[in-house]
Amino acid sequence: MKSSARSKLPANASRVDRALRRAMSAVPQTPEFSRAAARRSARSTRESTRVWLTILFLLAANQLASAYPSGPPESIPGTVAELRREVGFDQKLGATVPMDAAFLDENGRPTTLRQLLASGRPAILLLGYHECPMLCSAVLNAVVETMNDLRWSAGREFDLIDVDIDPREPNSLAAAKRRTYLKRYGRSATAAAGWHFLTTTEPGNDAAVRQLAESIGFRYRYDPATKQYAHASGFVVLTPEGRTSRYFFGINFKPQELHDALAAAGAHEVSRSPIEQILLLCFHYNPIQGKYGALILNALRGGAVATLLALGGGVYWLTRQRAPAATS
Repeated sequence: MKSSARSKLPANASRVDRALRRAMSAVPQTPEFSRAAARRSARSTRESTRVWLTILFLLAANQLASAYPSGPPESIPGTVAELRREVGFDQKLGATVPMDAAFLDENGRPTTLRQLLASGRPAILLLGYHECPMLCSAVLNAVVETMNDLRWSAGREFDLIDVDIDPREPNSLAAAKRRTYLKRYGRSATAAAGWHFLTTTEPGNDAAVRQLAESIGFRYRYDPATKQYAHASGFVVLTPEGRTSRYFFGINFKPQELHDALAAAGAHEVSRSPIEQILLLCFHYNPIQGKYGALILNALRGGAVATLLALGGGVYWLTRQRAPAATS
């Protein structure tokens, strides 16, 4: 019985195999069948892509609409032309800062730039304000990071002077900022002697700051609507006698370039030619009303329009494509 069953298995298996082959041969295996499947797959892919592109298109359109402030065009705070006239950083190489302009240091004591530069060291001069919601902290953070990469140390080979352009900010805020950045710098043994945070001598009186800013070409504007300042980003390297030796712009600085600038300023040298400017303007943004300044607003508009054009072109291209079988 067992041998008889084993002898019948191959025959049964062969009959099943022949049946399966006959069933498979009934399915139309033709080029048309393959092309039809390809057409269905391509059609499904195009429809899915169009759905996603449409969703992205609507999102970009919503972004473009939200980028425009509410109200008529005349209510938009400022224009590009006005900003360029009132805000910037002009390179006045070799100019002398007002050495006897009066300020308060971080401890509330009266001081002047002449007193601070009496050490005979070159200095990094920064202008900004401590409650700036945008670039000021970014610039100061970048300067500190670059200083950390130098072999030279603040208070030993060079000094840093940060001047507050906002006459409303109290001296206590400058002192707190100084403590924060001294801790971040990590070289407190030497830095404390050469790191100065200056404020105006009287609340609301920014005459000394304006005089200093004008001497180095730092043009800024106060916006009473947002209670913020529009200004450029960067800093100046001063010689020990208070002459502008080198300008740095933006929020990204190379350690070797800063070292060379400090070394040149320490040798009482002034750069012979201005460097190329890539200015970043710190302008106001009202998070409650959602209103941007002119330059930022135009950048948002441009980006949204470019996104719309790209998505629109993609949708148009997909709708114009034919099925693969039509071209074969």
